[in-house]
Amino acid sequence: MSEKTSKKEKSLYKPILNWLKEFLENKNPHAKIFVYDVHSRDLSDFLERMPFKKFFPEYSTYKIKIDLLGVIQYQNKCSLVFVEVKDDQLNLRHLSQLLGYCKIVKPAIAFLISPRGLSRPLYQLLLHFKRLDILEYKPNYFVKIAKWDNSRRAIRMDSIIPSI
Repeated sequence: MSEKTSKKEKSLYKPILNWLKEFLENKNPHAKIFVYDVHSRDLSDFLERMPFKKFFPEYSTYKIKIDLLGVIQYQNKCSLVFVEVKDDQLNLRHLSQLLGYCKIVKPAIAFLISPRGLSRPLYQLLLHFKRLDILEYKPNYFVKIAKWDNSRRAIRMDSIIPSI
């Protein structure tokens, strides 16, 4: 997006990267896990310089900007994990942006995280009207929306939509 990234949002990147690395290591104990702050460049440009680009033949088309990137690498397989971080309440525009990115790249996991939780319209759509279908970006793969807990330096597990 063309918006400037706020200092407050940037200050969340490092603790969320630390959490992401631990989260992915726990879920994938036999894989190599890498995490990166890639908010300032296109994903395609980042992958161009990485040895695991061979796992993503379409990488040159990934002209998108993700905030944080996780890489889960096994010997013959590599998966990406997207994290979009916002310092304000999560809204439909934030979700739409990440869903678009996910439709293009099809990451293994995608998180939309904010310390301020959901905006009222997004909350109502997802929880009151139970429209979890809008979170799906490929069959049985859903964007995970979560609230960041600054004091614990982790996402609140009870806040994840849909739950893990």
